[in-house]
Amino acid sequence: MPIGDTPRFLGWWYNDSIESKKRAFGGVGGFDSDEGWAMYLEGLAKNIERIEEAATHGGIRATDIFKPVQSSEQIVPIIESLTFDKERIYQVNIPNKGGLVPGFPEDLVVECPGVVNGAGIHGIAQPKLPPRVFAAGMIPRWQAAETLVNAVACHDKKMLLLRMLEFHETRSFGQAEALLDDVFSHEMNGFMRDWFE
Repeated sequence: MPIGDTPRFLGWWYNDSIESKKRAFGGVGGFDSDEGWAMYLEGLAKNIERIEEAATHGGIRATDIFKPVQSSEQIVPIIESLTFDKERIYQVNIPNKGGLVPGFPEDLVVECPGVVNGAGIHGIAQPKLPPRVFAAGMIPRWQAAETLVNAVACHDKKMLLLRMLEFHETRSFGQAEALLDDVFSHEMNGFMRDWFE
């Protein structure tokens, strides 16, 4: 289904405890569990060490550390398809022009299969999603995106607060306000503070 990362965010009941996460997402409870996120950060730290090693040791070639093999990421093959006209199908994020994913506006970017070649990226029309998936999973994600876009476009901090209040992790209005204040007060977020205030 052309729903991307949406399953990770469906329903608070999948995320109310580590047991629920493991039952819903298997293994360590998915990428967003405490354990899954810790594993991601640990892998990131190891890669940074490897990059530093490749950059600072003159006798080591980058290809000794980073083997020249294709990862599971699609970006290099997509570039290759575009540049060398090698037609392939990928999962892509593109505007919903022509109603590739029925039920969404054409100016919304959707994730769907697309044919990629020297002529560009052409989405493949998808069947209509089941009503339950559309209502419970897709419309809330679409609405969340619209809320964030409008908050930024209108410089509206209160709309940003509304978005934070929609998170299941939010336990009170005061908690959401305090979190937003913390984000705005961080030294690296001065641009954000200026934009919204």
